[in-house]
Order: sequence, then C-alpha cells, then structure tokens
Amino acid sequence: MFFHLNVLDFLERAEAVYPERIAVVDEPDQPGPSWGSLTYVEMARLDRALAASLDALGVPVGGRVAIVSHNAAHRHREDPEVQAPATLLAGS
Repeated sequence: MFFHLNVLDFLERAEAVYPERIAVVDEPDQPGPSWGSLTYVEMARLDRALAASLDALGVPVGGRVAIVSHNAAHRHREDPEVQAPATLLAGS
C-alpha cells in the first residue's frame, strides 16, 4: 500500500518519534547570531507559530508565500509577527 506523503507528514512524524533529536544545526559563521541547534519539537513549535500568523492574516491553505533570506536558520524562522507581514508583502 502506498501513501503520498508531503513535507508536513515527515515533520509531524519526526516530532512524534524523535522529539528531542536535532533537526537543524545553524551555522556559527554567518551574518547574524547563530541559533545553534533546534530539536524537532522546537522546530515544530516555530512552524506552528508561523502558520498561525499566516492564518490570522488570511493566507489560505495552499496559498503561496515568499521568503527572501540568507542561508541561516534564524532567517528562515523569524519571529512570526515580523515574518508574516513581510511574507505577504513579497507576494503583492
């Protein structure tokens, strides 16, 4: 039996099965302070906060957003209240 899985399916499984394992290691040499490492539980919490902010701003499920950033974890996981408006502006 085959199931079509998306990125969210894999992240939810990793959070459930490996909650305290390291998911992301942020580079120490970058333009800005490093976040060090994040576990799957921490990454899921940040992802849900960003999703809730986008939902509150009216972005529909499956809607497109854009993020322009340096190759650093803290740029991909900005504070949702800062990231979400910037993301919406990028799409207008």
